[in-house]
Amino acid sequence: MINQAKKLKKLKDSAHDDSQLFEILSVENVEMREKMKNMHEVNQTLNQLLSEINEASSNEMKAMKLEMEAMNANKVMKDEQLNMLYTVMESQLNIDVHADFNNIEVKRAEERRKTVRKLYL
Repeated sequence: MINQAKKLKKLKDSAHDDSQLFEILSVENVEMREKMKNMHEVNQTLNQLLSEINEASSNEMKAMKLEMEAMNANKVMKDEQLNMLYTVMESQLNIDVHADFNNIEVKRAEERRKTVRKLYL
């Protein structure tokens, strides 16, 4: 009977300890679930922000692409106008711009050579 009483007391103590452990684990479980919920909300917020940044970046890239296309079109137009100006100028003045430019470059090179020769002599 005494052994039985001791065993019964051990079982009650053990049950009481298990009950406390279960309560502690239950509280920790609830806390962990709350933390997970908060982390999930933060994750959703971050994903939303990333999505908005991505969209803004994409829109900015599209705007820059359109601006570059407009600039290229403007350059093509300016090049064509410059070509037209050269053609009119060459026709009106009866000159060949490229040939005259080459002659000027040759004269400049000769002047540089003369200057270099004077320095070494």
